[in-house]
Amino acid sequence: MSTSSVSVLRPTAKDRRDLWASMAVFAGTAAVVVADYVATLSGQLSTATVTARMELGEAAAPVPTPSGVQAALDGAVTTSLPVAELSPVTVALLRTGDAAQTLSYLAVLGLLALLVRRFVQGRMFDHGTYRLTYHLGWVALTIALVPMFPRILGTNMAIRDLGLTHVPGVEGSWLGAEFWLVYAGAMVLSAVAIAIRVGNRMARDQEGLV
Repeated sequence: MSTSSVSVLRPTAKDRRDLWASMAVFAGTAAVVVADYVATLSGQLSTATVTARMELGEAAAPVPTPSGVQAALDGAVTTSLPVAELSPVTVALLRTGDAAQTLSYLAVLGLLALLVRRFVQGRMFDHGTYRLTYHLGWVALTIALVPMFPRILGTNMAIRDLGLTHVPGVEGSWLGAEFWLVYAGAMVLSAVAIAIRVGNRMARDQEGLV
């Protein structure tokens, strides 16, 4: 027997049902991601706008509350910008960032679906599952970073196009909340990969004793 794999269990009828249920959840989530992107893009095209994430700092206008207190915006905010005031390159970069974000979500969902499929098939502790889990964490982190580059470049160009270059505190925002969620997920996947590697070694040792 190869030292890189362990015996594969035959999935039961319940395992197959669980697999199909999991695949249906992943497919449904992917459909929601695509539908949300299409709806957002359609709304932007109909209003001739594009969105950018900015740090407004001192340029942020206070928001009045019902009690009369002026609430100040802090941190990154998503702003809707008129396409007519921006260069075509700026608009293209911002839209590319949105599209890349959607594709990154779909890529992660596809890899997770493949991982779940291997688990349900009883291949949790083989070497292929370890490698897939290990690399999935890095892939998730990479594709979380990919949309940032056209987005931050487009945002900086939008700031220039709108004449906000010299306004104090106005700048592009690098890391959104979704990045930290993906980062936490990547760390969890790394821990799972280590557990699978240990389980793979223990399974091979046990089979060697039989």
